[in-house]
Amino acid sequence: MSEETKGSKVIRAGIGYTVGNYLLKGLTFLTVPLFSRLLSTAEYGVFNAYLAYQTILYLLVGLALHTSLKNAKYRYKEEFDRYNSGCILLVIVHLLLWLLVCNLLYPLYGGAAGFSRVVVNVLLLDSFGTALIQFFNVYVGIYYRYISFLKLSVFHAVANLALSVLLIAAAIIVACVVFFRVNAIQVEGNVRYTPEEIIDASGIRIGDNLIALSRSRISTGIRAQLPYVEGVAIHRSYPDKLVIRVTERVASASVDSAEGRWLISSQGKLLEKDNGSVGTVQVAGLTAVGPYAGGMLQVAEEEQATLGYVKELLAAVESGRISEERLNERPMGYWGSAPGWSVLQPPP
Repeated sequence: MSEETKGSKVIRAGIGYTVGNYLLKGLTFLTVPLFSRLLSTAEYGVFNAYLAYQTILYLLVGLALHTSLKNAKYRYKEEFDRYNSGCILLVIVHLLLWLLVCNLLYPLYGGAAGFSRVVVNVLLLDSFGTALIQFFNVYVGIYYRYISFLKLSVFHAVANLALSVLLIAAAIIVACVVFFRVNAIQVEGNVRYTPEEIIDASGIRIGDNLIALSRSRISTGIRAQLPYVEGVAIHRSYPDKLVIRVTERVASASVDSAEGRWLISSQGKLLEKDNGSVGTVQVAGLTAVGPYAGGMLQVAEEEQATLGYVKELLAAVESGRISEERLNERPMGYWGSAPGWSVLQPPP
């Protein structure tokens, strides 16, 4: 090999090693803001402690044998590959000894280290893997095989990042499923119904998963079972509290039916049978068909137009455009019978 060819090969190899090292260190640097957002301050401290231990242990587990390869290449020459095999075998045996000792002595140092037994074993295996990667990097460097070094560097950097993100995501999911449980339920905005009635209608129970709760299912259940509830807002107060805010409607009028009079809201929702305890406008000319609490007012076909007028008029009263006293001055049929009638321009 000419000096010019050898020099060119050395330059390419140098560039390849530089790029590979930038990949290894650069991606690690880029993960800092990601992990600092995903992890709490305490968790990020544990993560950095893990990295510090790993930096030391990979030298202890691997016996730093990768530093001997360059000298061994020139000392043993034809026996170099056997030397490599012997070094790797020694590192494997050394790893097994570390695993045995660390697991046997874990009760003595576990509390001080701050790592569980599982984390300690993962740390040792991680250190072993790092030692092998360093061994391989030095080996390919001796033969200027920078392409192999680049491939391994890219794989190592991307795999580390992907595995870290997946493990953190898995930990977050497990934490959400296992730890965020409903321990307290607070009800706000209720007047007619007690907190217990609203909680029972919601279907929520102490111990339910706070994150998995369906807002739409809770809202639908409450409004279906409690006719006077108009709106439901669900607020999760982490880690274990749920707040239910309800908005209640009022009875605006009453209509006749085959079973007696029914109270209705301004939207035409049937609230309950009228027992005379609530003073409301009595609508004449409408008869509810098949009424039930929580359902919408249904009338015969020939009364549909009148029903539309009544809803419009009750909405005007509710919004304050017409007072209830003004409404009571004339029969309901008078207000709603004229073609083209508008609540914005009531007849004199």
